[in-house]
Amino acid sequence: MEYRILKIFIKRLSIDKLLRTLFNDSDLSGIAWEEFLIRYSKLILKVCWKFEKDYDKVMQQYLYTCEKLSENDFSLLKNFSFDFNDQSPKFTAWLIVVARNICIDYYRVQHGRKRFPSGIAKLPKEDRMFFEMYYWKGFSLREISESLGLYSGSGKETADEKLERITALLTRTPKIREKRELISFSEQTFIPEENPDDENDFNEKIVDWIAGLSSQEKIIVRLRFWDGLTAREISEILKIRPYNKVYSILNRALKILREKSEKEKYI
Repeated sequence: MEYRILKIFIKRLSIDKLLRTLFNDSDLSGIAWEEFLIRYSKLILKVCWKFEKDYDKVMQQYLYTCEKLSENDFSLLKNFSFDFNDQSPKFTAWLIVVARNICIDYYRVQHGRKRFPSGIAKLPKEDRMFFEMYYWKGFSLREISESLGLYSGSGKETADEKLERITALLTRTPKIREKRELISFSEQTFIPEENPDDENDFNEKIVDWIAGLSSQEKIIVRLRFWDGLTAREISEILKIRPYNKVYSILNRALKILREKSEKEKYI
């Protein structure tokens, strides 16, 4: 009877009181954890389903996530701030971010760590975190703003401004001479004559040709030939499904470049 009364009592607690009970009351911690899972298992499972489509794999990821949330006396959950204000995320939004991070870590253990494009790898930590959250983890700009504190008036770039700057970096064509050895363009689609003046002219032309591609084509050409990423890695960054669609877009871009080179008699 006492157990039933305690469960009813715990069930009526607000989230902040439920967490405090989970952290601070050893006698009620077990019941509080049961209530936490009743409230938030559906949300955690929803996050897990975004990473896997097989039921058994989703359940493995769900169990892993719950284990990470409960380990070390719920140390991850203790990071949530109870100091609510206009800029504080709701607990559910915060929990989604934490669950996604756990799922990403689980995915990396199973499938290996992704590589940053070279231009992104040189950016400050916050920019790299933004890139990872937006392109790899699929966070919305609002969720990223809440996680990184990118609010108007905070003295930082807003999430929109940061996305615009990073997208511009991805679509910018690097200097040809610096990374010339990486530009194979598949089957050596076009190669200038062995003449320094011709080569300089070719370098300038190819920059112009690439600038005429669509934003998506420019990003894919850059990631493939300058950063050396595979089609699967590019598909994960740009959320292109299925991943072999990257080849179709790349082939279309190369066809455009080949036509331009033929028109100007570079082949």
